[in-house]
Amino acid sequence: MLPQVGIVANASGNDSCNDHQFNESVWEDANSPGDNGAVNLPLGRLCAQDRVYAYVESNLFNSGYNYYYIANETIENYTSYSNKATGFLEKAVSDTYSKSFSQSDRVF
Repeated sequence: MLPQVGIVANASGNDSCNDHQFNESVWEDANSPGDNGAVNLPLGRLCAQDRVYAYVESNLFNSGYNYYYIANETIENYTSYSNKATGFLEKAVSDTYSKSFSQSDRVF
């Protein structure tokens, strides 16, 4: 199982900032039983060049849960999601990622 949180930038469509791309914040439990692919984890706004902070943890301190957090630091907006950790976990994981993204980025 590989818990992920990130941004998918698609060149088709327009975002809320009239950029010629559609940006979506998502979470996923890749390679887990019942993996349905990336699931929308909506932010209030997500534009090219916004600074995004992402955090994911999986069964940290044997909590039995996965936690996904993503924030648009540019507008001080965030969202989160948690679910029960499933499958065999070799170790507890916690990771963070923060950067500004552009049209060519797929952040995972």
